[in-house]
Amino acid sequence: MDYERCFLRALLVACCVSPPNVLLNKTHAQDPLWMIGDRSVRFPQAQGEEVRTAPLPTSFDAAIPDEYEYQGQVAERTQNVQYDETGNVLFFIVDGNIYNGDGLLIADDAADILDRDCEVCFIGGEQVHILPVPGSCTRFIVLGLFFDNFERDNNASET
Repeated sequence: MDYERCFLRALLVACCVSPPNVLLNKTHAQDPLWMIGDRSVRFPQAQGEEVRTAPLPTSFDAAIPDEYEYQGQVAERTQNVQYDETGNVLFFIVDGNIYNGDGLLIADDAADILDRDCEVCFIGGEQVHILPVPGSCTRFIVLGLFFDNFERDNNASET
């Protein structure tokens, strides 16, 4: 029950933040590109097309420390991907870490609102949503949503 309530709140936040032209003119019933594990999955857009999968962009440059590169790790709590009009990955998110289309870290996951042990912090949460900035093909709003346990302490209500 709490999950459904949290999901509806997340949906409401996304709708409130999205400008009307994004919601009414550019919505899809289903995104054609998904991120599952360490792969992107492209679903058919026309009759006769096959489902295609490809590994997410990884970087194994010896000159770059491993903590700044995506190296195939699978998400434990949240993931999302943003692509361009031809299906190329622009950036993707794994557990709050945001990587560019080359697999290089562009924003760190912050453990909580007080965590500042990162140069560019992003608090990913249990869900992450990507919304396009109206009028731009290269700018996006990234929202991290947290769920809270709404259970009340039974002992507090006893008299």
